[in-house]
Amino acid sequence: MSTSDDIANRAIRFAETFQFTNPQIVRTKSARDEFVARYGTPNSTEYREMEIHMDWGPNQQKIINSSKIEKRQDVESFLKKGVKILVVCSARDVIYHEFLGMDLD
Repeated sequence: MSTSDDIANRAIRFAETFQFTNPQIVRTKSARDEFVARYGTPNSTEYREMEIHMDWGPNQQKIINSSKIEKRQDVESFLKKGVKILVVCSARDVIYHEFLGMDLD
């Protein structure tokens, strides 16, 4: 197995720790220098950025049904889009993650 495969597997394993299903890597590239400098160990290992798409999972219909009737169509559309997470990691360590396009506040 190559280092890139090990890194991809680490990113997927990390994504699987969340309450979402079906993680799929949709984009990968070398990690930005600023992430590595701030959170990682520069020049010691390879870090990659992985954008991972996941589905909301089996509670999706329950979430839709519990929303206000006037908001259900918007909620359903939002849930069908799924969740994207950016994971920056090496084969061993996740140094940064961020949910993309979501304001969790």
